[in-house]
Amino acid sequence: MVIDINTDNLINSGLSPNQYVISILIYERAYNTLETLKLHFPEIIKESIAALLTKEIIVEASNRIGYTTTDKFSESILHADFFDNLLSVYPVFVVRNGNNKDYLRTDRNRCRKKYAKITRNKKSIHNHIIKCLEFEITTRQNEGTMSFMKRLPNWLDGREWESWAERMEHEIAPIKQKAYGTDLE
Repeated sequence: MVIDINTDNLINSGLSPNQYVISILIYERAYNTLETLKLHFPEIIKESIAALLTKEIIVEASNRIGYTTTDKFSESILHADFFDNLLSVYPVFVVRNGNNKDYLRTDRNRCRKKYAKITRNKKSIHNHIIKCLEFEITTRQNEGTMSFMKRLPNWLDGREWESWAERMEHEIAPIKQKAYGTDLE
């Protein structure tokens, strides 16, 4: 298994490299990999898990591995930079029928956690989502369909960027043709 490690997050986390890797494995639910590491490095894994429990980065859970990450992990170790960037691009409100403003950025805490799970703290995933969102906004503005933009929680739950990514791939750039009489001979 290949594990991407954000060294800035590692340095700022206050965790040892072993604790950081174990918390990432638990967060990504890579339980088989963690079990394999337990077989090869039982003392290191045991000490690291005990330290993570003490720091309240993980808690015991009822799943087969026995641990899950806490909100403290999401907030302190997985930085919110990606979500804040998403918020800066996502429209604040749209005008629906009857000239009623509908605010789209609702339930930010749940959305922040959801977005952290979706991106898994990987810049490439985040950049792809932002590119699709910008395409959606531009397309909706050109077509006059901004009033159909979903609220952020529904947009994330429905993984709306995936359908816009597909549309972006198949969208043909308009061919610029010269208007009649604009070419001088």
